Amino acid sequence: MYKYYLTERGPGPFCQPKECSSTKDFNEKKYVEEIGCKAWGYAKYENPLTEKEISDYELVEAKEEIRLPFSEKGITDCTDCCKCCSEFECPANETRCQ
Repeated sequence: MYKYYLTERGPGPFCQPKECSSTKDFNEKKYVEEIGCKAWGYAKYENPLTEKEISDYELVEAKEEIRLPFSEKGITDCTDCCKCCSEFECPANETRCQ
């Protein structure tokens, strides 16, 4: 999962590229330590955005990729831990996979 902060306007129609999986509106422009500047909110995406999309929408990419808990993807047990943990947060907290 990839997170991009909206620094010039809050999330809404035509304010960020389509097909985001979720958005968060801060309802005001506030300082975000992760990016070192103020933002109105953020949008999350399954795949990374292009440099053109980031530039066109005046976004700032979060410094770290977000790893979802298994439960958010409908996975209850890890049978191929190293494969799964590269994409999701390991439910067993397996250090060998991180």
